[in-house]
Amino acid sequence: MIALIILILILSVFNHLNTMAKLSTLAGTLAAIESTLGKVKLEVEKLKESLGDVEIPADAQDSITRLTALATALDELNPDEPATPAPEPAPTEPTPIV
Repeated sequence: MIALIILILILSVFNHLNTMAKLSTLAGTLAAIESTLGKVKLEVEKLKESLGDVEIPADAQDSITRLTALATALDELNPDEPATPAPEPAPTEPTPIV
């Protein structure tokens, strides 16, 4: 049931993005989508806590796997900022061989 709700939300996000007419509305739209996905995440976390360690049926696990893949694909649409590389260590003097 939760998987279906999440799928419907994600599909409505895609539909909303496809019907968006102006770039000027993009920031507000993305903020609204981020808010909705944040709420869904909290609901899923609450559901997971309430379930405890019950066994998940195979079809539900398949749905979770598909939704995880879809969420990852959505996340990859807007790549994260590249991590700043760690500075290279200063070269050290070689130890003389005696």
